[in-house]
Amino acid sequence: MAEDQTRESRLPPGARRDSGVFMALLAATVLLYMMSIPIAFGVIGTSIAAAFFGLRALYRSRATSEITTFRWAMSSGVVLCGFAAFMGLTLVLFREPVQERQDCMARALTQAAESACDREYEEGVEQTVQDAFDRVGITRP
Repeated sequence: MAEDQTRESRLPPGARRDSGVFMALLAATVLLYMMSIPIAFGVIGTSIAAAFFGLRALYRSRATSEITTFRWAMSSGVVLCGFAAFMGLTLVLFREPVQERQDCMARALTQAAESACDREYEEGVEQTVQDAFDRVGITRP
């Protein structure tokens, strides 16, 4: 006869629930990151929410020992969420050059046209960075 293979989870119920929500939000963050510009801005909200639930799961599991792998995985996921939030904010800052490059690449039929799109994109990024520096009062060397 087969033994009953159900085992109890070492995680407290609150930490288990929060880690499930964290994983769902992290998956949504990754999917949104792969989308085009207007939809990709959702990365900011989902990554911050995922980081919140990840930190809360870590906090709720603090009294439980022998779950080092869980803590490392959740900590890595929270760092990944922070990176995704940063990339989402960067995407907001460089929205115009990125959108123009996407539109240009959609129209480009040849390698020369794609190279021209890349050059325009780089010029747009340079201009955006220069405008940001000018607003703050920083001069580039």
